[in-house]
Amino acid sequence: MRSMLAVIVGFAAMAIAVIVATVVFMRLLYPQAEPGLLPAPTAAWLAVNFAYSLGAAVLGGWLAAYLAPRAPFAHAVALAVVAVAMALPGILGGGSPGQPNWYPPVMAAVAVGGILLGGKISPRRRKAA
Repeated sequence: MRSMLAVIVGFAAMAIAVIVATVVFMRLLYPQAEPGLLPAPTAAWLAVNFAYSLGAAVLGGWLAAYLAPRAPFAHAVALAVVAVAMALPGILGGGSPGQPNWYPPVMAAVAVGGILLGGKISPRRRKAA
């Protein structure tokens, strides 16, 4: 149960971080955009999006490993598998309208790399006192 919870918390942290960052950076990079309408992505948007998504993935992998009852890196790997499973429809379907076709597989690679990095740098569980 704790293993599943570690992966769920890692995933939730990633999702929340990406949602918050997306809202903030959409307002900063597209101040004139109408709410609910997504403008075509610019190079600046894609770069910022990859950067904060990488940070969120590192956080998710770090948390999954940190909260794992044992085998911390294996929990980060499990989270990376979940991320790939979530990305597959976009990869196979070519992404969302307005996105470049290369975006979904590159974003999946960024997520996997970030999650595994986070799992690798996460400290081992604290020893019981």
